[in-house]
Amino acid sequence: MNDYGILLSGAKMNSNIVIFYVPGAMGSFVSWMLERFNTVRKDIIDNPLTSNGSSHAYASLCSIETLDSVEAFVNNREFPEWGYKIWAGWPVDDNHSIDECIQLILFAMQSQDRLILITRNTTHEYNIAWENATIKLDADRWDSMKINASMGTNSMRYNDQKFIELSINELLYSTPQRLLSILPLVGFDICDSELFAEVLAEQRRTQPRVS
Repeated sequence: MNDYGILLSGAKMNSNIVIFYVPGAMGSFVSWMLERFNTVRKDIIDNPLTSNGSSHAYASLCSIETLDSVEAFVNNREFPEWGYKIWAGWPVDDNHSIDECIQLILFAMQSQDRLILITRNTTHEYNIAWENATIKLDADRWDSMKINASMGTNSMRYNDQKFIELSINELLYSTPQRLLSILPLVGFDICDSELFAEVLAEQRRTQPRVS
């Protein structure tokens, strides 16, 4: 996870937040964390967990969509009253690698926007994401995503204040405080950190244990 400072804060930042993650990489949990523990939103569920450990009681966000659809989201500068929007999923483009997709989206973003990439750069992380998707997505939806879920990982490092990298291992093993430190990078003040620690502990107990 990088440690860039933030440019703007609060409800009027008018920020597009993009979360790139493959199915099973806990992107819905990250999105819930961003929304529930900022001081802007007051209408987000306290505990997003379902019986299988997914965060789909909050939302099942992961989608496999074209790069064009992500660019359209970033270029849309209309915002709800709380001042930000979230797009979460995995971009697919026959002509661009994931690294090229990241570069193109960063280029399209304004300075207050953020791109969060959830990485799976080890065999353990890859297997966790695959097992999670197998357990937590309905069969038809997972079957439609399998080919794209096995896409390669990113290989570049980005010296860009709009870019935040977060690994599956960090989601599984970092302290609650470390994970919440993403919020100021996005532009949010943090609230209710004790509740986050409680839900995080519960969420980790329900994740698959794979080698």
